[in-house]
Amino acid sequence: MAKALIELKPGEKGKVVRIRGRGDFHRRLASVGLTVGRILEMDAVQSRDCVDVKIKGDSLPLLREEASRIYVEML
Repeated sequence: MAKALIELKPGEKGKVVRIRGRGDFHRRLASVGLTVGRILEMDAVQSRDCVDVKIKGDSLPLLREEASRIYVEML
């Protein structure tokens, strides 16, 4: 069952199954390696508006609104 990335707790991992949005949003995520099929880990909740996600060992800051448009299957 897929759930929004924003619902993961720090340390939980998931496989990206869907990304809602288009154009620039998809290109920006793809440029840092966040694509469908990629495994990622919720790193930390930085503030009310920002979360950090680990992809391939690197930390990627995302706005909560962006993280709510990325759906993952829990691992």
